[in-house]
Amino acid sequence: MSVCPVYQVTGMEVYAPRGKLSLIEANREGRLPFSDRFAELLSYCLLCGACSNACPAGFDVDGSVQQARLRFVEEKGLPAGKRCFFHYLLDSEHLLPFILKGGSLIQGLLCKRIPEDSGLHCRFPISLLAGRSWLPSLASTFFLENDLPQETSAPARVAYFTGCVTNYLFPNVGKAILNIFDFLGEPVWAPKKQRCCGFPAFSAGDEETARSLARANISAFMDGRVDYIITACASCSSHLRFNYPKLLADDPVFAEKAAEFSAKVMDISVFLFHNKGFSRQLSDLTPKTSRLKVTYHDPCHFRFREKIFEEPRLLIKSLPGVDFCEPAGGAACCGHGGLFSITHYDISQRILDRRMAAPKEVGADILVTSCMGCLLQWKEGLSRQGLNAQAMHLVELFDNFLSK
Repeated sequence: MSVCPVYQVTGMEVYAPRGKLSLIEANREGRLPFSDRFAELLSYCLLCGACSNACPAGFDVDGSVQQARLRFVEEKGLPAGKRCFFHYLLDSEHLLPFILKGGSLIQGLLCKRIPEDSGLHCRFPISLLAGRSWLPSLASTFFLENDLPQETSAPARVAYFTGCVTNYLFPNVGKAILNIFDFLGEPVWAPKKQRCCGFPAFSAGDEETARSLARANISAFMDGRVDYIITACASCSSHLRFNYPKLLADDPVFAEKAAEFSAKVMDISVFLFHNKGFSRQLSDLTPKTSRLKVTYHDPCHFRFREKIFEEPRLLIKSLPGVDFCEPAGGAACCGHGGLFSITHYDISQRILDRRMAAPKEVGADILVTSCMGCLLQWKEGLSRQGLNAQAMHLVELFDNFLSK
């Protein structure tokens, strides 16, 4: 229980892994039927994997929670709000981009008059449209709207899976990746028809939408003959690698394609370090005018699922004029958890508050991470507490040195 971020800030066993497993077992034995309260208790889980990683018996605790959510949806159905969002927006090739594009055009008009000292907190879905909120403004030009390299323009060994947060909120992360590949002199393909990875729907138990999005993405990427599909988000990477083959295992058309697709997925830091010798190339760059203190936040999906730990650190340490410092207290969850940060905002922020001392105590100028959700969370936390440290994605840090 002690490793569970939710239990650490609530102290309530019903929210801890052991409490949830007791509920799930009672349900399986027919002693506890599904109810709204049951679904609420299941929602108090980030699916971070800390409990499964710590379990001496190797039990897949977070997997059991996700499967219980799936059984609940199969028996009771999705709530109307989630059904509308997942089925009609997230799983739409054109509707979600169209709505968000409209939001990007009017967000300034909607929110420019909110007083800074009002104490108002914009929440989803309003937060997606707000000029000032705990989410950043929508990009005026989405990443996938740009004139991107396509597979037909130059044969590419590498394709780039963008993800929703980069596409709609942080297109500079995607541009940094394009700049890195331009520096390497290697073409990269960014399919325009790629969609959300599907993890939000999957984590909520909506496997129907998750399967539909998986098929769409596999079709978009497997049209080209690439060796690698790189990602810049730990949550996307983990879902693409581990969940796509399971979701489509019984699909007569996509089962084999899903396995082939997932085998090609690789995080950008792993690709750059092992496949391109990027640490050596970084060490040859011109240092900044003053030394920088940089710390790194480990996304939970890297720590517990993909076991990616050393590559980001070794790349950062290769940068000239950078002093790397481990976060105070070691690696720990930031509390984002995708939908969790929306449905349980206060607990999410309390989990983050336990981590806010990390950049402060080491005196970091920059906190970098490799997950777009974690990046959102840290930008919110640093801004809320008025700290001078800057939060950015790992590839943005590299791009800053390349563009000097």
